[in-house]
Amino acid sequence: NKSKFVVINNAIEYLQKVDQSDIEKNIAKKINSQVKNILYLGQIQKSKGIDNLIEIAKDDRLKNININVVGGGDYLEQFKQKVVELGLQSKFTLHGKVEYSKVKEFYNDAFVFVFPTKRYEGFPMVLVEAMFNYLPIISFNMGGVGDAIDDKTTGYIIENNNNKQLCDKIYNLISDNNLYLNMCKKSYNKAVQEFEISTMLEKYLIEIRNLIDENM
Repeated sequence: NKSKFVVINNAIEYLQKVDQSDIEKNIAKKINSQVKNILYLGQIQKSKGIDNLIEIAKDDRLKNININVVGGGDYLEQFKQKVVELGLQSKFTLHGKVEYSKVKEFYNDAFVFVFPTKRYEGFPMVLVEAMFNYLPIISFNMGGVGDAIDDKTTGYIIENNNNKQLCDKIYNLISDNNLYLNMCKKSYNKAVQEFEISTMLEKYLIEIRNLIDENM
């Protein structure tokens, strides 16, 4: 009986609240930048859909992009070799594993966050981090990504392994400044309203109180 279940998503403690005017300045900087940084941050494994990033690099509409790949994993060296063999080195910057303290820099420079996973995910916290850094997210529809992303509002949820849709949605955001601005703002606002740790704890308290009241 689904009515007997309550889902409370994990959250993060995000102490640095950002003024809306600062958000708009940073977004405007990204819009005006000639090169758009596409960010993937996570484990470098085939099951995470890393090879789909190659299709982004090959799309003729997305000439002025740089794909930042941040993270370590058992597929990193093989992926590097594949990028070289295809002659796509100019489109990729492969950073490997970095210290967590430096991750914020990649979010700051990113135009959009992509999550092309091929495996079922629980509730990927990297999506929440991207939202707190006011980034639209484009993800395949796997597992719990729909709990984080509001399709066509804070980003796009697309068909599994559909690389054409992946490229189309990136192109949409690059081509439409108003669409991009609105998605950035809504992504951040949803993160603040739903995925800050104080909100998560309050949801737990509400459910605990309800259980106590039912059994009094």
